[in-house]
Amino acid sequence: GAAVSRARIGERVGVLAYRGCGRCLYCQTGRHNLCGEVEHIGHAAGWDTGEVNPAGMAEYCRVWADMAYPLPPRVTFEQACLLDGLAVAIHACNQGRVARGEHLALIGSGALGLLILQTARLSGAMRIVCMDTCPKPLDVARQLGADECQLVKAVPECGSWRGQFDVAFDTVGSRETLTEALALLRRGGRAVLMAHPSDAVPVDTRLLSGERSLLTSANNPYPDFPAAIELVDSGRVRVDPLITHSFPLEQAVAAFAVAEDKEKHGAIKVLICPS
Repeated sequence: GAAVSRARIGERVGVLAYRGCGRCLYCQTGRHNLCGEVEHIGHAAGWDTGEVNPAGMAEYCRVWADMAYPLPPRVTFEQACLLDGLAVAIHACNQGRVARGEHLALIGSGALGLLILQTARLSGAMRIVCMDTCPKPLDVARQLGADECQLVKAVPECGSWRGQFDVAFDTVGSRETLTEALALLRRGGRAVLMAHPSDAVPVDTRLLSGERSLLTSANNPYPDFPAAIELVDSGRVRVDPLITHSFPLEQAVAAFAVAEDKEKHGAIKVLICPS
């Protein structure tokens, strides 16, 4: 629009992909991620209602000028593709109140899980255990400093780990993993849901005894995005090991096929790069 400075033409930026209304209680208190009228690039508000904002799988797309953050010279465009997920991981650790010396479990070690692994370590977590059904993300988790990695079945079983963790992050979002996350907690522990089952799920409230908490984490407040840029620029969070595949825009269908069968292709983060 007319208010945008033309001096920014050609600037390298990372884009925070949503914007709150700016008027509601949540926006007025800095919790834009909870705004009920949020606009999000790539999908409609609430995921399935309202007008869809076209996204980045094109040669050009329109973004909000104040959500386009300058990228430092050391941060590549490929690395910037992980900034959105890293900001979500930062908020997840804040929601889970990860503290120094705590023990963490990660159910699902895909791109988001591997970013939570690193942000949790920066928050002082002493022991981090990663679980996944595919070997590739666990190999990367070891590179990134996971203390233990466990290849599990589609339905993980906590076994000897029951009641050992202060925080459990569920990035899968199934009925089984929700139950597993709660079973892993010691008294006073927190389970943080990063994904949700598509259908209603009954919860065994006995798993919440002993002041255990079930929490959710939604997107991220605005400040977490520039914080993510700083973490990548400083090298304190490594995102390159997560990028397993890259496709030109013309091969977007093939890119989705790889992303949908991660075990077959050893995929974690699949990029689509307009030429």
